[in-house]
Formats: sequence, structure tokens, C-alpha cells
Amino acid sequence: MSLLVMHYGLEFFARRSPAKTAIRFQSRTLNFRELNARANRVAHFLSSLGIRKGDRVAAFLDNCLEYPEIIYGCAKGGFVLVPINFRLTGREAKALISHSGAKLAFISQRITHELGDERSELEQAVEHGLVTVGSEGDNPDGYEAKTRDRDEHNPLIAVAETDPFCIGYTSGTTGVPKGAIISHRSRALLALAAAVEYGLTEDDVNLTPGAIYHAAPIIFMLLAINIGGTSVIMDTFAPEEMLRLIERHGITNAFVAPTILQFIHQLPEDVRRRYQLDTVKALISAGAPLSTHAKQATNDLFGSGVLHEFYGSTEAGWNTNLRPVDLMTKPRSCGKPVMGWEVKLVDDQDNDIKQPDQVGEIYVRGDYMFDGYLDSPEATAAAFLGDWFSAGDLGVFDEDGYLYIVGRKKDMIISGGANVYPEEIEDCLHACPGVSDVAVIGIADETWGEIVTAVVQTAPEVSVSEDDIKQFCEGRIASYKKPRQVRFLDQIPRNPSGKILKNELRERFSR
Repeated sequence: MSLLVMHYGLEFFARRSPAKTAIRFQSRTLNFRELNARANRVAHFLSSLGIRKGDRVAAFLDNCLEYPEIIYGCAKGGFVLVPINFRLTGREAKALISHSGAKLAFISQRITHELGDERSELEQAVEHGLVTVGSEGDNPDGYEAKTRDRDEHNPLIAVAETDPFCIGYTSGTTGVPKGAIISHRSRALLALAAAVEYGLTEDDVNLTPGAIYHAAPIIFMLLAINIGGTSVIMDTFAPEEMLRLIERHGITNAFVAPTILQFIHQLPEDVRRRYQLDTVKALISAGAPLSTHAKQATNDLFGSGVLHEFYGSTEAGWNTNLRPVDLMTKPRSCGKPVMGWEVKLVDDQDNDIKQPDQVGEIYVRGDYMFDGYLDSPEATAAAFLGDWFSAGDLGVFDEDGYLYIVGRKKDMIISGGANVYPEEIEDCLHACPGVSDVAVIGIADETWGEIVTAVVQTAPEVSVSEDDIKQFCEGRIASYKKPRQVRFLDQIPRNPSGKILKNELRERFSR
């Protein structure tokens, strides 16, 4: 078996450290032998239905102990996992499952209850129907009943590193989600390179506070298991519960979307200081830029040698990393290229940008790129310039070669003929007293083309006015970048990976 298939690490440590805890979820645990055996049951169950290598299997699941079993079971059988956002409606989930061509879908019992009449429509979209995961008792259609008596030996199915491991649907902040085809090699190499970058070994304990269906939580949860460590899974994120689990289980590393850190920092001071957090050696953030204020607050709580911030995408994984040593000297940067990747900037005429401090579209090239978008050669071709891939982000390099994200290409504001990059203004306003969250968007205007508009979420029980926001910007950013108008919301809309839904905001405030 190749080292670069996703189930290699599980099978290796099931032999080497069979009694060691691989997974913790609530009060339940699985050691490596048990996790390997249960994953084999999943693989043999799916094979018994006539599902074959290369067929797709959807996971429409809450965080649960069974999720990693299903992931590894699919990997072992050569089945292609299709993780589905558990927050989607039945109709939205059906569209993705149908698009993927999944032969079967595992679905949480909670979701089936909430679907109501939509359940039967979803069931009709998959050839072998739905398998319910959860506290189902003796339900003959449930996960436990379907997999309980299956063979626990490793299936004799040859899986190559170039075979597809999963289809990851992009977050869709700028349009309809696309299904990125991701190979075993892509994710296995990423996990091994990330373990080197973050100094992780089999002695480490990972915490997965975010939704597993998303690309980064899956990667870091599986990374821990693939190198012989332990992964602790939260059912749903709650800020104080995360701190409690860190203390209780000696958590050493976690992937934390920016919103997770924001919620932790909003806890009362006495709650934040109640827990021993000194076991943590790596908090890894991505999905949206962290404000300088949030970085400093994280340093104050967890220590100055802990926080990393990387840049990446569903399609290309993980491309740059800002290490803790550079966190406050390069506070708005997302670091330098990581092992296996090259990064460059390209102008509107597809010319490489050689000079520092010039904005360009970010392109990456590396050893573990995705294999294109499912059934969408046009979208695949549009995302590439030769063998370089772009997720549509804009950035600059400084004189030391550090990358800075300035915004999405589609989010750039042109006001009075000048290019305005929202990330810079958002970083400034995050430090404004009373501002809990902020998004900067462009609103169409006959005179200026677009008006720079700040959408502000204030901290609880704090009063902040439009004048307060504008005055705070004085002397901090150039006059043409300052918001011409400010709008207030109780909650800035973000997707589960922490990205602000700016299309939604533009639509709302352009009416």
C-alpha cells in the first residue's frame, strides 16, 4: 500500500499502537484497532451493495464519532467521499448530492427529523438511499444495524495515490459551489507536510471544534490519526466548552476558524482565565484574515508562540503559513510558501509581478493540487494559467517575500477611479472600540462608481455611531479608503468556514 493513501496511517498505527486512543467524542472513545475495524465494516457494507471503487458516497452529517469511520471506510474501498454541509436545506443538499452522482448518503438522525417531507425527495436522489447515523436503537435502516456484522478485516481493494479521495464543494461565497476532485495523494501529502510545519507527532492531541464536513477540519482531524496521535471531536462549538476540553484532554493543537477565536475572546475575562491552556502549542487559523487585534488577544490568552495563520483553498489545500515568530512583526501577512508550493502574483494582462507592494491575483503551483472541478471543464480551465491555480484572491508581497491578502478579486472596490481593498479597512476597523465584527463592501454610486461602505456589528451593550467609525479612521487610512457610509447589523453573515458573505451584504444594502 502506498504511503500516500489516506488510510495508510490508520492501518499502520492499528498494527503498531492498537490500544492507543485514536478518537474521542463526548464520552465515547475508539482506539486505533477499533477505528480500523469499524472503518473496514463500512467498506465491506458499501461493497455488499454493489458500490464499486470510484463510486461516490455522500456524508450529510453532524460532527459525530461515526464520521471518521465513514471517511476511512470510503478511503479503504476506493469510494469517493462527498462531505455535505449539515446546515443546508434538503433541497440544497439534494442539488449537491445529485450533482456528485453519489450512490448512497449517510445522514444524521437530527437532519432526517428536520427535513420532514424533503427526506423522501433526498432519498430518491441516491440509488441506494439514506443510511441514518445516530441514536437509532434497533432501526434496521440505521448505521449500526447496517454495519454491525460486517467483516472487520482490511478490504482487498487496490487504492492508488492518484485515485480520488473526496469531492470538496467550495464555499460558494461568489457563486454556485463547485465540486473539487481531490486525490489521496493531495490530502496525504498535505497532512504530512503540515505535520512537519507545525511540529506535530504521535504524542500530540488534536481538537476539532469546527464542522468536519469542511476541508480544513477534515484535514487536521485526519492528520492527527494518520501520524498516530489522538483527535478529540466537539459535537458543536461552544467557546467555554472548547477551553474546558483543552484543559481536560491536554490538547496540543487545533484548527480554529477566525470566528472561533472571536467567540473565545468575547467570553468574560474571568471565564477565559479559568482554564489551564498551556498544553497548546499550535493554533492554526485560516478561512478569512485574522485582524491584528484578534492576533494580539490570542497571544495574550494562549501565549506568543502558538498562533499560525495560513492561506489556502479547498482546491489547493495549504499554500503559505505565517509562523508565530512573525505574527506581530508581519501582522497582516499570511506568511511565506510552505513545503511543496510556489506562489506568484499576476497582473490583469497575465504578466508576473516582480516588484514588492504591487497588487496582483494570487496564483499557486504545487505537488498536491486538486484534479479539476467535477463535470465542469470550463470552470477548471478558467481557474488555471498554465499549471498555476487561482482561487480568485488578490495579494501583495513585501520586500521580504511575505504574502498579504488584500481581498477577493470580485470584492475589490473601485471608487473615484481608485482601487480600494476591503481587507485593509476591515483590519483597521477591527481595532475600533465597540466593533465586534466588520465587513467592507462597495455599493454602486452614479458619481463615484462605488461607495466604500462599512457594515458593522457592535459588541453587546455597546453604542457606536457612524461618526465614531469615520473619526476612528482619521489618520489611520488614506482619505479615499475611508467609509463614506456605515451600516449596522446585529450579526455579520459568515459561512461556516468564517468567510463573510459579501454578495448577501451587497444585495441587502444596494436595494
